[in-house]
Parts: sequence; structure tokens; C-alpha cells
Amino acid sequence: MSLPGTRIFHLRKKAGLNQEALANHVGVSSYQISRYENGLVNPSLETLVQIAQLFDTTTDYLLGLSNKRGAEVDPELVLFPAEAEMLALMRQYDPDFQAQIVAVFKSLDETWQGQRRDDDD
Repeated sequence: MSLPGTRIFHLRKKAGLNQEALANHVGVSSYQISRYENGLVNPSLETLVQIAQLFDTTTDYLLGLSNKRGAEVDPELVLFPAEAEMLALMRQYDPDFQAQIVAVFKSLDETWQGQRRDDDD
């Protein structure tokens, strides 16, 4: 097995996926996944990126350029699903409307904080 193939194999097994499931996720055949894992061919750059994203790792890790499985991310920058959804919605609007939305959130936060203080008393 080539290093990318070995790493793809181990990540797939750890995720509990069979070759067909991985193939469906990245848009190739299960035969192609087998060929990757056995070192007969290397995935295209596009497929390599998709595999890295699926397994929350880096292409550098898959290619053997790094032994760090995950990207080092500042925990402050990681979004919860609801935060990501709100961000995606915000990006649809012009800056003036975004400012109005932020003002509404600040008002809601002030109300929430006030209710929490009242509950603590």
C-alpha cells in the first residue's frame, strides 16, 4: 500500500465505512477506492480534498507530508451548527441589514441577561 492508500484505509475503517460508502461520499466507484487503498493509483487532487474533508484531516496528512491527523484550529474559531447556519444567513445580506440583525441580537442578549439576573435574585 502507498502512504495515501494506507491512511485512507485506516481512516475509512476507523469511521466504520465500507469502500462503497466512501466511494459514494466522494463520487468515485468502490473499485477506485480499492485501487487507492492498494496503492495502484493515487486519488485526484479533487478526490483527495474530498476525502480529507470527510475524515476531518488534511491533504498533507493523507499524502504523508505531515503526521498530524487534524488541522490545528483555534477552538475559538470552531462554529457550532447553529452558529454556522446564522453566519451563512448573514452573508446573504448587505452590510446595513447585517448591522440591523446584530442590533436585534444585542437587544435579545440584553433581555436574556436581564432575565438571568432576575432569576439569580
